[in-house]
Amino acid sequence: MGSEHKLSDSFDLMTYIPYRMSAASALLAFDRDPEVSAIADLALREFRVIMDIGATGPLKAVDIARQSRVSSSTVSRAVARLTREGYVEQQVDHADQRGPILSLTAKGQSVYDRLADRCRERAQLIDAALTETERAFLVQALRRIEHLAEDLLADHAEQALRAGQVLSRDQRDLMRWARQRTS
Repeated sequence: MGSEHKLSDSFDLMTYIPYRMSAASALLAFDRDPEVSAIADLALREFRVIMDIGATGPLKAVDIARQSRVSSSTVSRAVARLTREGYVEQQVDHADQRGPILSLTAKGQSVYDRLADRCRERAQLIDAALTETERAFLVQALRRIEHLAEDLLADHAEQALRAGQVLSRDQRDLMRWARQRTS
């Protein structure tokens, strides 16, 4: 089907920002890169957890979920596998009962180092396609869009809660994240 079948009032996906962001993200995803796949046999969510811990140091799963904007359950599944396979270790945090502190093992640090190198290579290629002004604008625009989307979804969750609906873990996470950012 070509453009001759396009309806006059159809929605233009090519100018819809979330669609364009999703397409770019899908093309840049770790799991589509054979060089990344050669580093370790991990799913995208596990690579993200390794990158979050490696980039910021020991963290709790709840902080990884917040930082990467994925559900707590997604992070929990990734952490379980990474712990089981020896990439991540968990230490009890007696001062804060929100869960254990996660850190990379030597095996996890090795994967992080190689992933970080690949990310730097990708960043250089992307940066070369943008001027400094374009890059700064894009980073700021993406941050605003991220906050707007978080607020929108948190508002929807709050409306559902007021209507007596049971919220998913993801909806509760979104409400908490929005509150944390605005407080």
